[in-house]
Amino acid sequence: MKKLLSILLMMVLVVSIFTACAGSKNEGDTTEPPATNETNDAADDTQDAQDDADVDAGLKDGTYTAEADEFHNGWKDNVTIEVKDGKIASVNWNSEAENGGKDKKTASKDGDYGMVENGGASAEWHEQAEKVEAFLVEKQDVDAIQVKDDGTTDAVAGVTIKVNGFVDLVKKALSEAK
Repeated sequence: MKKLLSILLMMVLVVSIFTACAGSKNEGDTTEPPATNETNDAADDTQDAQDDADVDAGLKDGTYTAEADEFHNGWKDNVTIEVKDGKIASVNWNSEAENGGKDKKTASKDGDYGMVENGGASAEWHEQAEKVEAFLVEKQDVDAIQVKDDGTTDAVAGVTIKVNGFVDLVKKALSEAK
């Protein structure tokens, strides 16, 4: 009988320990969990509002542009960003031709740039640029485009072109929006 009582008490103790540990969200957190779900919901709502404020922090509505200081390989990059309701609504990344010809997007769309045919790329420049633009609009954070040492990124699927110039220009343009 004593053995059965001891086993029963041990089981109650083990269940109590697991129940107490399951209520804590952070490992090593020694504070008591909130008494009700309403408190948790209010804390989550406050955090969500703070996260939204971080995304929108200081972006003024308008159209902002930035341009590279000089031509590189015959092209000078530029970016135009439209901000609506404090959020990035659209992005246009393009390049001006040093010889005064077509801009890079137009040349790429017309098949004159030829990254796939001449360089073996998986997609033309304008297609990759559009993916980077869409990624920025979706993420609302230029730092989400993590640039590797060679100027490329693994953050945007299907993009093999160098994006370091784009990232720098976005930061420059958005500095005007703050």
